[in-house]
Amino acid sequence: MLYSIQALRGFGAVAVVIFHALTLYPELNFRAGAAGVDIFFVISGIVMALSIKENAKPGIFLLRRVIRVVPLYWVMTGLAILNVYIFYPGASVGSDAVVRSMLFLKPANGSMPLLYPGWSLNYEMLFYVVLALFISFRRYCLPFVALVFIFLGSLSEIGHFHEFYFVKYYLLEFSLGILIGSLFKRNIKIERGVGILFLIFSFALFALHNYFKSEGFIAWGVPSILLVLGCYSFENKAIFRNKIVQMMGDASYSIYLVHPFVIWAFERNYSGSIIVLFFGIFLSIFFGVICFRWIEQPMLNCMLGFVRVKTKIQVT
Repeated sequence: MLYSIQALRGFGAVAVVIFHALTLYPELNFRAGAAGVDIFFVISGIVMALSIKENAKPGIFLLRRVIRVVPLYWVMTGLAILNVYIFYPGASVGSDAVVRSMLFLKPANGSMPLLYPGWSLNYEMLFYVVLALFISFRRYCLPFVALVFIFLGSLSEIGHFHEFYFVKYYLLEFSLGILIGSLFKRNIKIERGVGILFLIFSFALFALHNYFKSEGFIAWGVPSILLVLGCYSFENKAIFRNKIVQMMGDASYSIYLVHPFVIWAFERNYSGSIIVLFFGIFLSIFFGVICFRWIEQPMLNCMLGFVRVKTKIQVT
């Protein structure tokens, strides 16, 4: 495990929480918080490059990724539907929206999934499915998938292809994450001085594009990649090995899925105060950690344990 990458998971989740919580206090501008998702996409490519073995089986790989992502997301999507029926009795949730949300399909009419962080999971699942399709290529799988995603991601800059939901610049972040992970796998080091330069330029780009409220790969993808590389150069520093920092990384997925419920609760009752903003952010993180400890982790351990047993039986 790379401690810096795990720490960045938590950093990305908190950045997204702050960005969405600004609906409680819109006077502040933290558009850069949305780049937490871009950081996730880069990290996802890195993790896949580090974890996929040459003897990996497509079915087992995809099953493990589904277990990692889907159950908690379905539970939280179900709670999001319940939230609508309890607090908005006049509203209804169509079956089409439910199916599209649950199966990671393009939302209808350009809308968001029922649990809005799910839009990024649509791209995550696309990434996993494509990897599973080509995993039989063995050593050529990751380079091939990276090239495919670079090609598709580059199409997003062409006007006509803007209409295609899954052709977006995010694919470039997955592909570059794969390339970075391949370098990490070879234990290639980044000198601290170079890492500091990466971090300086990363924060400068984030600040610049935050001010101008920019969009796109140059605005958020490039500084996210520089941030990952810069932090990696400080991999052995105590700050990344800190228990709280690592715990935030462990709980990042739960924080990411739980925080909309906290923000919705505050939006219904309070808004327009920086104190409310602070409590919204704090409680989003707090309940995310609780969710990780008592729901996500036990459920994940149980299901992965079952898969390990079944896989052993099939092999023998």
